[in-house]
Amino acid sequence: MLQNYDLIRMLGKGSSSKVYLATNIITGKHVAIKKIDLSINQVEERHLKREICCLKQFKNYDNIVKLEEWFYEDSSLYIVQEYCNGGSLKHFLLRGNKIPDNLRMFWIYNIARAIKLLHDNGWVHRDIKSDNFLLNSLDIKLCDFGLSRNINENENDYTICGTPLYMSPELFDDVSSRKKDDVWSFGVLCYEIISGKLPFQAKSLKDLVAMHNEEIDYSKFSEPAANFISKALEKDPTKRATMNDLIQDDFITSFFIGIITQIINLLKACETSDEPFYILLKLALCYFIKFEISDKNCDSKTSQHNIDKLYYDHLIKSTLEKFNNCFNQELYKQCLIILQEEIQNVAIYNPYRASLLLYAYKSLNQPMFRKQYVN
Repeated sequence: MLQNYDLIRMLGKGSSSKVYLATNIITGKHVAIKKIDLSINQVEERHLKREICCLKQFKNYDNIVKLEEWFYEDSSLYIVQEYCNGGSLKHFLLRGNKIPDNLRMFWIYNIARAIKLLHDNGWVHRDIKSDNFLLNSLDIKLCDFGLSRNINENENDYTICGTPLYMSPELFDDVSSRKKDDVWSFGVLCYEIISGKLPFQAKSLKDLVAMHNEEIDYSKFSEPAANFISKALEKDPTKRATMNDLIQDDFITSFFIGIITQIINLLKACETSDEPFYILLKLALCYFIKFEISDKNCDSKTSQHNIDKLYYDHLIKSTLEKFNNCFNQELYKQCLIILQEEIQNVAIYNPYRASLLLYAYKSLNQPMFRKQYVN
């Protein structure tokens, strides 16, 4: 298997593993390969097997790093994943880049979706933090599932773990609230994304535990942001919000509605064009809206915020009427390249538009979209 890859350079290393940037010789695609020495102890080996199990279940979902394959060779275990060229969210935040508010919201929205997806399917991550989210252009993906667990696993095997500054208060009392632990970590991460720093700055575990009993400083946050984060950073896990609660919060909903509104405006702008690229772009954006609005909570969201659903329905119908023939593979790939270039070109000066185009790009890569519109 390893002969199918050219190793380019090392991206990082741990006590028993190394991560390489590599190229798949057959496809030409860049990937990240984690090489693990099999002299590792049994606990670490269980973590690796659990990581593979989780990644296999979620390999076709947005915002979760994709598992390409895994194999044993030369007394080592190799895990091949998609390569995210932007590095970790942690490193991006530490560089002090000027980040537009709408890009911060884009990250928070998609991070929430990733964690909710895990929870809805019976998994908890147990190490949510900025180090474990990777950037790929503007997209953001959750990685490192070594500590993840299925909530149906043996209760006695449910060890306390995580990164202290992101861990919930109850974990320091050797009590896990499972999904609510992830929610607390999500709240810490949202605080970090918006403010550029963590809510708890402690040099020791003793100081950190003491800080959990103090009031959190939200003085530099907007009221909606403070209300949102405070629901995740509720010290009592029985009162702490769920990911489902948070993704329906007005703080998230307003951003979601903003996306839909801007997409409709973008669709109106290219409504009269018959160029293949714009037809495909319209189809992709319509597909995205259709997928999002099909969510059980979205009808109420759109009605509350006066989304013009009649126009949207008309737009899909008129676009499909123009679309008499399926795209062939060559034209489809050309449109993907154009869209990727456009995303890169506008990412710096107009990240909001780039995020809209990114949603179109995601739709184009959905298996159901390709099956329906590409021959």
